[in-house]
Amino acid sequence: MAAAVWAAPTTAYVRGADGKWIKTPATDEGGRITLSLQPAQIGGGETVVIVNKPTWMVLEDTEAPKLAWLKLSGVDVKADTGDLGVIAKFPATVALGVKDNANPLNGPAVRVAGPLEAGPVAAQFIAPTDPKTGAINRAATNGRVSFDLPALPPGEYRFTVTVPDLSPQANTLTVPLRCSVIGFAPSEDQQTIRIGTPGGGFTFRAKKTGELQVGDTTPAYLSTGLAGQYLYIDRIERIETLQDTAAVKSIRVHVRPGKTDKDNDGAALAKLEYDLTVRADLPCLLVTSRTVLLAPKQEVYSWWGWLPGTRWVDPAGEHDWSGKYQDVGHVGWVFLPQDKTQTPGIGWLSPLNFGESRFNTMLLYTDPQRLLTETNGSVELPFALMPAATAAEVAAVAEKLKAAGVW
Repeated sequence: MAAAVWAAPTTAYVRGADGKWIKTPATDEGGRITLSLQPAQIGGGETVVIVNKPTWMVLEDTEAPKLAWLKLSGVDVKADTGDLGVIAKFPATVALGVKDNANPLNGPAVRVAGPLEAGPVAAQFIAPTDPKTGAINRAATNGRVSFDLPALPPGEYRFTVTVPDLSPQANTLTVPLRCSVIGFAPSEDQQTIRIGTPGGGFTFRAKKTGELQVGDTTPAYLSTGLAGQYLYIDRIERIETLQDTAAVKSIRVHVRPGKTDKDNDGAALAKLEYDLTVRADLPCLLVTSRTVLLAPKQEVYSWWGWLPGTRWVDPAGEHDWSGKYQDVGHVGWVFLPQDKTQTPGIGWLSPLNFGESRFNTMLLYTDPQRLLTETNGSVELPFALMPAATAAEVAAVAEKLKAAGVW
């Protein structure tokens, strides 16, 4: 004789079409829950049902947990910016205080996503303890998330921490974090150099008409005109360390030019050097390019370009592009807002002469533009580049450069 299966009464909660929860009777037949719903209750045909609701669960909770505080290796960081700053010592521990308005946090579901260089990042969730018993209070609506960062090469890094609560909706807090490791990381073949500054990441590469890139924007490049032809970067021959301290890191990149636009050997005419400097107190990359003349004495025409922007801004204000070559002048700095890039804008700072091109891009020239140069003499162009969101950020760095006597 088969055993009888009895239907026991139970209680279920259903989220209605309006988002509100409805308490409704149900039956439990050996683990199978049966309940009756009217079409008007579920709207589009799908809903959420909660059976055996825990006493601590708050159904009417639509708010995600909130970030209460942020620390890097025990030191407070401004939580509203998510900027961990420059990390100089590894391993580094990132810790976040999280609180919810109603439900406990779902510790096992906490995740950290980061760049490949960091490898798998395991997050640890620590619930508070009961002050009387010392036991972990898993029903608490606050907690601590922490994870360790391994040693990272120079560059800019972004992480995302997600912390859901235990509401039926799994309301989730998403915390974007960023940090920088300053310095230079050459590729194995030394033809690409990854650069980390306090303001963001750069890439220097042996690429004709594209050697220096701010974040993910259009690269800047050096052009040199001599003997009636133009030459550009072709191959990095060696990288020389000039300074390597916690405060200042500087290298000199020795470069061989390629064939000129007239198909002659550019390396017989000149050699190129790029001094790249990162300072812990400046959110920019300091650059001095140097064209060393190997050919007989002559005029050298050397300039940087061609950085675009939706418009351009200098200390005098905002300007629309003219669509022609014209002088901008010795304005000290320009800000170039970007479109369709993660980097919002480029700050370009220099004591040299800026100018517009007919392609609505910014150029940087020596003054005068053509310099009579002896054999083994050189033409230098000093400047700084930085990622920036506003012109005010660029102006502030210009003041720092002036105070530091960089140029």
